[in-house]
Amino acid sequence: MNTANKKIKSLYKNSPAKKSGLKHGDIVESINGEPVLDFIDDNYFNSLSNLEISFLRKDKKHTAIIEKEPTEPLGIEYEENMYPADRQCVNNCLFCFVDQLPRGMRESLYIKDDDWRYSVLFGNYVTLTNISDKELERIVKRQASPLYISVHAIDGEARKNLMLSKKADRIKQQLTYLAENNIIMHTQVVLCPGINDGKVLDETIEYLYGLYPYVRSLAVVPVGLSGHRDSLPKLEAVNEDKAKEIIKKIEAYNKIYQKDKGINFVFASDEFYSKASLPYPIFKTGEHYPQLSNGVGMFSELKSEFNDALTVYEKEIACIDTDIKIVSVTGVSAYTEIKSMIDLIISKAENLNVNVVKILNNHFGDSITVAGLLCGRDIVNQLKNIECDVIIVPASTLKDGGNVFLDNTDIEYVEQSLGAKAIVQEIDGYAMIESIIEGAAKG
Repeated sequence: MNTANKKIKSLYKNSPAKKSGLKHGDIVESINGEPVLDFIDDNYFNSLSNLEISFLRKDKKHTAIIEKEPTEPLGIEYEENMYPADRQCVNNCLFCFVDQLPRGMRESLYIKDDDWRYSVLFGNYVTLTNISDKELERIVKRQASPLYISVHAIDGEARKNLMLSKKADRIKQQLTYLAENNIIMHTQVVLCPGINDGKVLDETIEYLYGLYPYVRSLAVVPVGLSGHRDSLPKLEAVNEDKAKEIIKKIEAYNKIYQKDKGINFVFASDEFYSKASLPYPIFKTGEHYPQLSNGVGMFSELKSEFNDALTVYEKEIACIDTDIKIVSVTGVSAYTEIKSMIDLIISKAENLNVNVVKILNNHFGDSITVAGLLCGRDIVNQLKNIECDVIIVPASTLKDGGNVFLDNTDIEYVEQSLGAKAIVQEIDGYAMIESIIEGAAKG
């Protein structure tokens, strides 16, 4: 069977497709003259009101004409997998974190995906270096947005040198084409001192802002350098002075953009503020929300939720009276903020013992300070001499939907090694308090 053809596995009851006469086993050749390649096409056709479906039944061609509401599902489930394997990255970025991983970790961590389809679905950042002009046209035709795009540098030569990809210098034309065709984009720059800062960063910010409102935001994040770069190019880390320089630059640009369009457009991740020893920014609008996954405004969100949760759980906190020893683990960069919040909880309780412990990242190297990259063995090794009955572990350290750390150990390993119960805590203000209330009751 032609790979573009799709065999119908089932039809939803009373759906437009079923009412049109389509049946299980029919082979869809095209809808409105176009093939159904994957979930992007399937979602697109589901959003249309008028459809002409060409299909085969016992090798004879037929046509079904369907009229429906745009929000009404077409009602077809195909036998073929509509969610194909990720397209792999073709770049060799100087700063690629996958290349800096030690051996013995989850196999999936060594896969470099770079698939625009999953950017639309999950908000993954992609580089656009592995797509043709025809595929770019498909993005426009399907109005597949928002897209999340790793720009790093708008200057073609700088981008090629940074990403070691011959096709990296097409980014201006690609972004402009997408903007001209109403595709919404959020962008990011991984800041590598001496390579894409200074005038290169200025040009990147200014060019991307010139594509507003189609390019809606830009996040700047510091390069992450693990302790496993022996055979990789030397890169300079973002230090306190560089972090302050970048924050100052970004704040200056946003002052201009606030006067121009009343918006903040470019955002430094929270990690810059941590490195600069400056207070985390507080955003009064939701402009930073699309960049939360880049660590933009995470602490301001966390503190706001935490303050709300303190009010909600005030009576329950006041009633806590326990000898249970609770340890809450976090990374170096988040330690001061997390400790200040937990100390506030302790101050409102009758008797509560919570020890906030910052875990040094020996697995990746001590330059990696974010909580999300902590590993099970580091947690165990650094808590083995600390008394604890309950351990609170950030959910960001674990595989989504599972209990496995980046070093392939799991929650059970931590519990058995330390003889304590573990609570996995989502990173939000309510969960911080709920985890401590739960921990205090576990004895």
